[in-house]
Amino acid sequence: MAINAEREELIVDVEEHTGPQPDGIEERALETNTTAHPQELNDLFEEIGKWESLIAVNNDLIDVAFFKIFVKFERLLLNCVVMYAIGERSSLGYQPNRRLLFSDHDHLRKTITDKKYIDVSKRVEDIVKQIFEENNPFTLFFESTDKDTLIKMQTLRNYIAHESPESKIAYMKKVLPPNSEFMNAADFLSARKNRTATISNYSYFIEVMVAQAKCFMGDSN
Repeated sequence: MAINAEREELIVDVEEHTGPQPDGIEERALETNTTAHPQELNDLFEEIGKWESLIAVNNDLIDVAFFKIFVKFERLLLNCVVMYAIGERSSLGYQPNRRLLFSDHDHLRKTITDKKYIDVSKRVEDIVKQIFEENNPFTLFFESTDKDTLIKMQTLRNYIAHESPESKIAYMKKVLPPNSEFMNAADFLSARKNRTATISNYSYFIEVMVAQAKCFMGDSN
C-alpha cells in the first residue's frame, strides 16, 4: 500500500516538473522567479536523509527515492545557472565570472529560449558556455566523467517516471551494463556499481549529486 501511495505521488511530481515529451526527451522548466538560495541546497540534503531512512525500512522504494532526489538536483543545477546569470551570488558568496549579464529572470528566459522548457543536459550545456567564462562549475561538470553519470541518471529518471517502451530501450542501452540481463530500476540501484565496488549504484549517484551540488554553490570542500 505504501508503495502504491509513493507511486501516485511520483506521478504528481512528473506532471509538475516535466514538460511535453513529443520525442520522449525529458525537459525541465526554466522558472522565472526562482534562484538557488541556501534552503534549496538544504532541501537536497534533507531529501537524501529522508529517503535513506525510508529505504532502510523498505528497499522497494529505492527507485522512487532516486527520482525524488534527482528532481531536486536538476532544479538546483538549473536555478544556480539562473542565479549567477542575473548577477546574484550563492549563499557562500560565490559567483562565476560571466561573459554576459542579464537583468532578470524574464530577460534571461526570453534571450536563451522561446520555449517554456529547456533540456537540462544539452541545452544548458550550450547556454553556460555562452554566459560564463571557462572554468565555471557547470562546464567543468559537463566536461568531466560525471557527464556520463548525468546521462545515466537522466535516462534512469525517465524510465522510472514513464516506463514506456522508448524509455525502457534507452535504459537498457545507456544505464544497464553491456551484455547484462535485464534488471528493473530498483534492482539496478541496489546492485553494486561494478564487481569490485563496495557501494551500490544508488550510493554512487548520491555521491555525485552531493559533490556537484556543493560545487555549483561554490563549496570546494
